[in-house]
Amino acid sequence: WSSDVCSSDLERAGSSYFAKTRPDFLMANDAWFMPVSQKTGPDGCLYILDWYDQYHCYQDARRDPQGIDRLYGRIYRVRYKDTPRAPKFDLAKDSDEALLKQLGNANVYFRDSSQRVLTERLSNAQSPGLRPKIEAIVLDEKANRKARMHALWVLVSSGPLPENFHLQILNHKESSLRAWGIRAAGNMRQVSQEIRQKLASMAGDSSPDVKLQLAVVASK
Repeated sequence: WSSDVCSSDLERAGSSYFAKTRPDFLMANDAWFMPVSQKTGPDGCLYILDWYDQYHCYQDARRDPQGIDRLYGRIYRVRYKDTPRAPKFDLAKDSDEALLKQLGNANVYFRDSSQRVLTERLSNAQSPGLRPKIEAIVLDEKANRKARMHALWVLVSSGPLPENFHLQILNHKESSLRAWGIRAAGNMRQVSQEIRQKLASMAGDSSPDVKLQLAVVASK
C-alpha cells in the first residue's frame, strides 16, 4: 500500500480549469501516511503536513476511539539541495512600507503573510494613511502584478471598498480586477444604486471570470 503527494497540470477552460495528472511528486510505503496540506515556507521549501493515522481524517473515531492516534502527526520539509533555513523575522514588527514591498515577493509565504498583517492594520485603523498607499499599488499598471492582486485582496478583506475606488476597479481594463470588484460587491451585500447599475451592465462582459462572478454575486 502506498500513499502519495499528487501533481497536476492545470489548463484554463473558460472560467474554470481542467487538471491533467502528472507523475506523483512523493510516495510513501506506509499506509498511515496522509499528506493533507502542502505549503511553501519562508525558506522557499515545501512543507508537507502528514496526518499520519490508521484512520484517515478520524472517520472511524466513534467506532474505535482508542484506535485514533494523536501523537505521531508530522511535518516534512522538502528542500532543493542544501537550501538553508530562513533567518528569524517578525513581520508584525515591520513598517507598512516594508510590508507593502513584500506583496511582490517571489515567495508566496511572504506575500500571503504580509497581506494578512496589512489587513489587520487596515481593519483596526492602526496605520493612518495606509489605504491610499494600497489603492495606489492596485492601480499602478507598472507595479508587479502579484503585488497588485495581493494589495487588492488586502482592501477586499478589510471591509467595504470606498465607492469611487470600487467603481475604478469595476471599470478597469484588467478582467481580474473587474472580477474581484464584483466579488467585493457580493461581500458587501448592500451597494449603492450606481454600483448596482454598473454590475447589471457587465452581464455582457467579454471575460468568463467576470461573468462567473456576476452569477455568484446575483444571489447575494
